[in-house]
Amino acid sequence: MAYRDGASSVQGRLIRVTPLLVDGGVDEAKPVWISNGFITASFSPEFEDGDEITEKAADGSVCISYKAPDSFKRLNFNLSLCSPDPESAAVLAGGLLIEGGDGICDSNEGQVIGYSSPPVGDAGENPVAVEIWSTANVGGRPASGQPWFHWVFPYVKVRYTGDREFGNSALSNEFEGQGLGNPALANTGLYSKDTQASSGAFPKAQSEDWVTYRAALMNPFSYVRSCDNLTDEFGGDYVVRGFHFFTPSSPGVSPWPAAQVISPNETMDEAGRPTVAAPTPATGVAAGFPGEWVGDE
Repeated sequence: MAYRDGASSVQGRLIRVTPLLVDGGVDEAKPVWISNGFITASFSPEFEDGDEITEKAADGSVCISYKAPDSFKRLNFNLSLCSPDPESAAVLAGGLLIEGGDGICDSNEGQVIGYSSPPVGDAGENPVAVEIWSTANVGGRPASGQPWFHWVFPYVKVRYTGDREFGNSALSNEFEGQGLGNPALANTGLYSKDTQASSGAFPKAQSEDWVTYRAALMNPFSYVRSCDNLTDEFGGDYVVRGFHFFTPSSPGVSPWPAAQVISPNETMDEAGRPTVAAPTPATGVAAGFPGEWVGDE
């Protein structure tokens, strides 16, 4: 019997983006991005129209009429962020991070201070899994016991979209792409690469909704009612508007592969990749508060 309390889904409370390998497995070399610094996330199903067969008799009347069912092809997925942020852009759309130092923003030496887009001709093979928590609303307040809807889009590829206009308004930060099912996760589940579970800063993999219900990851989107305590599981940073948090995140250890970071005075190879290993950047910047860093220093 279905669990029914009449809850509506209101407000996007939290987003978690997990980098994937091209085949859909979790990319252990890259950090997971967690934030509430997004404006909207939306999706819509796309269908292929079924063939329609119509034949007319000699007198002009229809004698054969058949319409094949429409076929579900994929999701269209859109995400709008509150403000430009290098690391969220790198997670979502690829590209390179730019590190401070050598007389340029010395106060941010060793920290990510900018972003460089993927090169012209880049195929954009940068899949991610996207999870969103929204409030389960009953009578104007969070539902008792299961206060969240936990949505999952297990294989999404997005790119920059929309006009970036410099004017008397906020610069847009829009991404769009497509979503598919992910058979590679249907056996393992979508788990957090957790190095901080013992401190309560991130949920343990065994308790993840999409480990328990991993079979659903075969499909382009799913949701469950969830009893996650977001404040406890994501730490006090959850209450900071626009916070960004990365895991794994250990003091003095970069969550980013060196090949994805441009260091001061670094040269590039013909493929547009840094030619030497980069120093370690900090763990993440608060999207709404430039220069304010959260997580381990």
